[in-house]
Amino acid sequence: MIIGHNFQDNDQVIIIDDVITDGGTKFETVALLNQLAKVKFTGLVIAVNRQEKTAEGLDAFKNLENKLNMPVKAIVSISDILEYLNNKEINGQIHLSTAKAEAIKDYLKKYGTN
Repeated sequence: MIIGHNFQDNDQVIIIDDVITDGGTKFETVALLNQLAKVKFTGLVIAVNRQEKTAEGLDAFKNLENKLNMPVKAIVSISDILEYLNNKEINGQIHLSTAKAEAIKDYLKKYGTN
């Protein structure tokens, strides 16, 4: 399950992951590492915060931070990506118009998080 390091009690661990949807896999990772040793979690870094909500309607990012009791940081959010891509050409075509970007932002406000 773990390659390259045998965890020992009091090891400091920072988790780095690609995306957060509802946070489920992050809870599983913490539980797995806690079975191996009594490590000290210093934080969690996520590449992309998809700004999703949990099944209970909570902000998945904040829920993860609160329940794991550790700092959780994202390099970029889906809103940041949308803002950057708005009216940008990719391979000679505009893939995300202002209207599409606004529709996605409205969707995120209704079903995701701000």
